[in-house]
Order: sequence, then C-alpha cells, then structure tokens
Amino acid sequence: NKEIRSKLKSGKAILVKEFSKSRQHKTIRELLASDARIWIELLTPIWLSTPAQVGKTFPLEHHLFDIAIFDEASQIPLPNALGALHRSQHAVIAGDDQQMAPSAYFSGSRVAVDLLHQASWYWKKVPLRHHYRSEHPALIAFSNRHFYHNELVAYPTANCTYPLHRHYIPDGTYINRVNTTEAIAVARFLETLPSGKSIGIVAFSEQQLECIWQYCSPQLQERITKGIEKDTCFFKALEQIQGDEADLIVISLGYARNQDGEFH
Repeated sequence: NKEIRSKLKSGKAILVKEFSKSRQHKTIRELLASDARIWIELLTPIWLSTPAQVGKTFPLEHHLFDIAIFDEASQIPLPNALGALHRSQHAVIAGDDQQMAPSAYFSGSRVAVDLLHQASWYWKKVPLRHHYRSEHPALIAFSNRHFYHNELVAYPTANCTYPLHRHYIPDGTYINRVNTTEAIAVARFLETLPSGKSIGIVAFSEQQLECIWQYCSPQLQERITKGIEKDTCFFKALEQIQGDEADLIVISLGYARNQDGEFH
C-alpha cells in the first residue's frame, strides 16, 4: 500500500530527527499524533506510567491500549484512573483491599473511593494467595489470621530462625507523645547492630522518631544518614511506611503509662 509506505517513511524520518536532537524534543503526545505513531507502537508496545502521566502524555483516545494493568490499585483514587481506563480495551486491577491509604487515614480527610474498591464490586475477583515477602511465616501470621482468613501461603527460607523479638521497657512513660526511656533504649540497640544488613527504624509518631534521633550518637546519625542515601536504611514514622523493606526492622511503639500511671 503506497499510503502506508509513505507514512512509514515519514514516521521514520520524524523519529530519526528527534533522536538526533539534544533539546527541544517533541512531546509523546505530539509524536503519537504524527506519522511516527506506527513506529512508536512497534518499538514500545509496553508503557510504564502513573495515571497522571497517562493523562499528560497520551491522547484521549478510546482503546489506545489493548490492556491496562493497575498495580497498588487500593492507593489510586477512582477519578485518577478513569482516563487510563477510557484509553484501554481491557483492564486488570491488582491490589490489596486490606491495605489502607496512609496519607488519607492520618490526615483525617475524606477520600474518594479507590479503584480497587470500585472494581471489586463489578468485576471478577481472583485472590493471590502466595506471600513471598516474609522469610518466615511468623512475620505475616498476625495479618494472615486477622485479615486474610489464614489463606495466605508463606514459604519460609531454609534455616531461618524465629524472626520476632520483643523488648519490653518496663520503666518507660508516655508524656507529650514521646517515651524518652524507650527512645534511649532504641538508640542504644541501634548502636549494637552489625553493618552489612539493611535496616529500617520505625516509630509510631513523628515525635517519637525525633526523640530517638536526639539520643542517637553523632556517629550513629551519620551511619543512618549514609544508609538512607544509599537506600540501605530508612528512618520513618508509621504513616510514611508504604512497601518499605529491610533485612532488620526496629519498631518503637512508644505507648506506656503517663506520669500518673494511666494508660491511654
């Protein structure tokens, strides 16, 4: 077909010209509106994007994609997904309906329905039961029992010792949203940890996290900072945790009786 050959030649010329540029490139939306589209679809049949980027990058065209796969769909507000859904002939919605949206929960704001919640009402559900993140079933046992009806299958790593260790701080007090005694104990414990493992430090509030930091030695603070830069350490409050992983995680609950002996 003469017309198709002409478009292929024109589209190739457009892309060759774009590849030779060092600045002032055409946008993906502009290229998809040109004869370069057929080459783009052949060279890049798969796109990795966020819902917002889909709206900015691709023309609002029905069935632009054969299929859209949404991961972490419980974190995507339904309105944010409508554009990508409109552009797709088929869709697969993947996510965990037991996962909360941290920013919405802790800010107290009202949130729109998430994509996973809406899809679960109308589309067929296929449970994924194989849990691969925990090296020992004990790490997921509480969630498995209380949230997943003991249906998750966890595969323990060979020779993995029992992974949960509780450190009770009997003389701690919870005053002004911090437990200073526990923060000191956490800081001292962090000093004993060997290098070579990724470490996560979690507190149940920003105030407790700051208190732990204050009692870390300058050397430990430097070690934590370098670990964060190298992505071998994270130091976060609970509401900031979302999919973070580490070989060893230290969690400071912080809660205790106050100076009057009352526990709230």
